[in-house]
Amino acid sequence: MGMNTGLDLNNDFLYVQSVFNKCTDKYKNFEENVKETNKTLSDRMDFICFQFKNIFSEGYWV
Repeated sequence: MGMNTGLDLNNDFLYVQSVFNKCTDKYKNFEENVKETNKTLSDRMDFICFQFKNIFSEGYWV
C-alpha cells in the first residue's frame, strides 16, 4: 500500500458523488416535467368535463 491509496479512494468517492448528483438533478428535472404535464392534462380534462356539463342539459353523462 502506497501513499496514494487514500487519494485514489478519495477520487473514487468524489467521482461517485458527482455521478450521483448529476443523476439526481436529471431525475428532479424529469419529475418536475412530469408534474407539469400531469397538471396540464388534469386541467384540460376538468375543462372538457365542465364543457360537456354545460352542453348537455343532463350533466349525468360525464
